[in-house]
Amino acid sequence: MRNRFVGLCAIVFAGLLLAGCVPSFVNPLSDVRTAKIDTRLIGTWISPSTKEKGYLHILPGENGMSDGIAVSFNNKNGGDWTRYSMFSTRIGKHWFLNIKDQDKSGKDPVGKNVPYFIVRYRIVENNRLDLWLMSQDSAETAIANGLKGEIKKSKFGKSVRITASSAELMQYVKRVDPTKLFEESLGTLQRQ
Repeated sequence: MRNRFVGLCAIVFAGLLLAGCVPSFVNPLSDVRTAKIDTRLIGTWISPSTKEKGYLHILPGENGMSDGIAVSFNNKNGGDWTRYSMFSTRIGKHWFLNIKDQDKSGKDPVGKNVPYFIVRYRIVENNRLDLWLMSQDSAETAIANGLKGEIKKSKFGKSVRITASSAELMQYVKRVDPTKLFEESLGTLQRQ
């Protein structure tokens, strides 16, 4: 799942080299049962890259969820697409997307615990979508400061997984500066 999310980043947010260092979350930032669609996100967003065209289509879904479909086109490989389920969380003046990978039929991949990825976002003048991730360093600091999570080391590097409940995660984000916690720029998209 992490590789598919990193693939979305590479496809839609050209120029970003995450190298697989994206913290994952067992739970979303807020309870999925109270999910709400941020209608400002609905529509098509395009990557400004000239090397690889990427589109992120955000559609209204059911039960407060949105469906995200990332589509890429390039001259070498043709193209590909990936599907996501997502919903927004607002904390003060900050907005976040809780993103979960899906298979192409729109369901969770069978037999797998699908992690969430949380992205802070800002919509500027209804035309520009700025996105930020929690950096791996920020996630490690959060764990060191008491947020439940695990850091696993391997020969390929480290992976960080936040295991805190939605309520615990929400309380932590409220206590810290979200712009410092989610500071790794994911890129900017323009409304199509």
